[in-house]
Amino acid sequence: MLTVGELASLAGTTVKTVRHYHARGLLAEPEREANGYRSYGAQDLVRLSRIRRLRDLGLSLAQIGDLLEGETGGIHQALDALDDELAEQSRLIALRRRTIADLRSSLDPELPDEFAQVMSQYLAAGVSPVWVAQEKEFLLLVLAVSAGSPDVSERLLGIHRRVLAEPHRARGVDLISRVSRLDDDTGAAEIDALATDYCAFMAEVLPDQMRPGEVPYIRDDERMSALMDEHRFANASSGYARLVRAVAARLADGA
Repeated sequence: MLTVGELASLAGTTVKTVRHYHARGLLAEPEREANGYRSYGAQDLVRLSRIRRLRDLGLSLAQIGDLLEGETGGIHQALDALDDELAEQSRLIALRRRTIADLRSSLDPELPDEFAQVMSQYLAAGVSPVWVAQEKEFLLLVLAVSAGSPDVSERLLGIHRRVLAEPHRARGVDLISRVSRLDDDTGAAEIDALATDYCAFMAEVLPDQMRPGEVPYIRDDERMSALMDEHRFANASSGYARLVRAVAARLADGA
């Protein structure tokens, strides 16, 4: 007769595992003898060895319990089901690896390729990386708010592409650079000149993007507009806020 430690050792497992199998009902727990210890026999070792073998094959404890009770129709059916499960896991792993490979080749894995290309063009044109990082956050917010709407994406891409297109690229990049340099100490004359240039650019190149921070085709939703404003003004300087007011005043006057 075997102690629990001897049983576990012969089966290549641990006492803790044997007790877990007891708790799961896979292995009967013998009565204690007069000396207070439990003793195991040959059938216990055979059953524990079967459990260990089936576990090593990858079967769950629930499947093993059914097999040991003869309820599954045989081990081959269980192995067929396990093989099908592993094949599906392999398919999903291969799909995820292909996705990872695609992301590695992307300019920015966090953005759709079209937006990543636009952001890289801004960097190549000399726009501040800080502005590009902020604009990237804004794009991610818009894509989330619009639930990835293809219509919104195409319209936003159209705006950026028009800014970057010739013959407007130099003016667009200059305006972005001037806006990104605004701070609390920016003077009124500079704000006034920038507002004038901004409105002229909008009227010529982006008539549908009428105010700084406004997102076309989302602005009619007050809750979404509030999210846009929260992002645009969260860390903005007072200079930027004054520019927005100056532009709004010109638009109201029909400038």
